[in-house]
This record gives sequence, C-alpha cells and structure tokens, in this order.
Amino acid sequence: MRVIVLTSNYYLAANVALKAFLKHKLLRKHKIEVTGIIAVSNAGCSAKTIKKGWNFINRSGSLFFLKVILLSIWQKWIIKFARFFVPNSVREFFEIEELAEHHNIAYLETDNINSQEVYDFIHERTPDYLVSSLLLQIIKPHILALPTKGGINFHPALFKDHRGTFANFWTIFKNLRHTGATVHFMTDKVDDGKIIVQRKFMVKKSDTMFDVNIKSAQLGGNLLAKALVKLNKNEARGILPKRWSRMFTVPTWQEVREFVKKGKEFIKSKDLFRI
Repeated sequence: MRVIVLTSNYYLAANVALKAFLKHKLLRKHKIEVTGIIAVSNAGCSAKTIKKGWNFINRSGSLFFLKVILLSIWQKWIIKFARFFVPNSVREFFEIEELAEHHNIAYLETDNINSQEVYDFIHERTPDYLVSSLLLQIIKPHILALPTKGGINFHPALFKDHRGTFANFWTIFKNLRHTGATVHFMTDKVDDGKIIVQRKFMVKKSDTMFDVNIKSAQLGGNLLAKALVKLNKNEARGILPKRWSRMFTVPTWQEVREFVKKGKEFIKSKDLFRI
C-alpha cells in the first residue's frame, strides 16, 4: 500500500501526530509505504487570510485572536530553532521537513493544498490513499479523486462530541471527562464520512487546551497507522456514528470570557518551552 500524507507546517499537534504515525511499527510490518508528505504553510498576508483573521476577531475578540496567533508564532520558532541547539535524541518536536528527511520521504511545502504543484506531486506517485492529518485547509474534489482507493482523515475528537474546529477549546469549555481521536473516510464535506477507528482518553481537570491537543495528536497518529492496516487487510467496513454532533467553529467572545472565568487555561507556562 502506498500513501501520501497531507498535514500542516509549524502546527505543533500536526508534528506530534506525524511523528507518531511515521514511527509506528505497523507501517513496516504491513508494508505500508509513505511515498510523500505535503505540508501546508500559512498563506502570509493574502486578502483571504486577512479576511479570515478579521472574521475571527469579530467573533472571538482581539485578545483570544492574539493569544492563538502569538502561541502559533512562538511554537513555530521554537520548532524551527531547536534543531540548532538541542540534540535530536532529546527533542520532542521536529519540523515536518525534518521528519520527511529522517524517513527518506519526498517532501513538498505549499500554501495551497489544491494547487497544480500538489496535483502533480500526488499524480506522479499514484498513491492508494491520501492521509489527512490536522490539515487546516479543505481538500477539493479534484485532489481527493487522485488516489486509487480514496482518502482518510484524522479528526482530534470523537464525532459524537465534536466536529469542526477548536476541538481542544470545546473539550475544556464543556468540561468533558473524555475526548479522543477519530479516523474516518474523507468525503467532499468537512468532518464527514464513515468511521474506520476511534479511541478515547481521559481529560484531567488540570488539562489545558495544549494538553488536550498533544494527547489527541499522539493518539491520532497511532490510529492512522491502525486504520491503514485495516484497509490493507480489507477489514475497514466503516461505520456511521450513532449520533452526529453539531459542527463547531471558533468560540464567540462571550464563550471565551466564560472559559476564562471558569479558570480554564490555554497553556501552562512550562509548556511554552517544551522542545
């Protein structure tokens, strides 16, 4: 089986999920070959990006927007520069390109997952499946149609509790005692398709958004490998959830304020320096 992974660059959870996936022993045992990794980076200050940012501010407030953006920038530079002063043997996080190099996998960085260069990259390698792991862009049908057998996606929550964005925020906000990860068949709709495998984990009262993000990413990377084994053995029947959650989006500023009033945290200070 040949697969190509689609993921996001400089997004810490995406790095964690990809690392867990690539090192999983099931890939080698069942001869699952990752023939390419495509990492999507932010599109800079394009008109579309600015509009999305403005809509984010209008809905969630400037403070929440700044926290999300500044944390993203901080994590990007921590990942980027850790390679120069921390030995690989003790590092926890790696750039996507580093992981590709380490596993000798062809790598492409882009700002548009639906571009011609992405189409050509996938077409040349004729994968059986596309594997989407925390990809922050919507894949259009002409890309999704390229693999010979289809596409699967890792979603960082249980479908019955959450579909859409900011799963870590809503898990903490709703005081869920459990969340998890879901791997499902991709369709042309967001967070849709039959479930191949899903697992849950316990959420501690002390967990932050960061903690939930990392735990779900680690679990999701492992589940992607297990899902591909099921597909390779023709054992992935795919099931629909007993109930569908509503589609969540970015929180409103009122919900952000309530989050803070409840004493919930985005990230602990010590986690800002994890490398």
